[in-house]
Amino acid sequence: MHRERVEEQIRTQQELYQQLANLERALTSRQENDRKHFNEEQMEYLKKRREMFGEETIQSVEKEWPELIAKVRVEMDKGTPPTDPTVLALAKRWHELVQMLFTGGNKEIFQSLQKQYQNPEVATQTCGDPECFRYIGEAINHLGLKWY
Repeated sequence: MHRERVEEQIRTQQELYQQLANLERALTSRQENDRKHFNEEQMEYLKKRREMFGEETIQSVEKEWPELIAKVRVEMDKGTPPTDPTVLALAKRWHELVQMLFTGGNKEIFQSLQKQYQNPEVATQTCGDPECFRYIGEAINHLGLKWY
């Protein structure tokens, strides 16, 4: 019994480690992806947003992402419907972070960001798989929130 519990904890930790490793790769390659998906004007907009919030806030939010993604993955893996209150609370926070760090009400930024995450490789690096984005997107849509 005890051994099974330890084995389950090890599996859980390995999954979290893999998710963190994926996120780290995504963050380090983000600038490269940004250059591919955002034009100069959009890059300047993102730079100004970053300056507006300051590096401390940006770093704090970037540290929050792995935890948020892990929580979303847990609910998705459990088969929790995207309309469940727990998932909706996670979706609300996800939406807030995207709005704060990226779109800030800019529809063009959202469209570029959306194109970026339609790439399965980018989606996998960030969230583990494209299904994660579909799942959280469904929850956000259920809340009636707009990305821009």
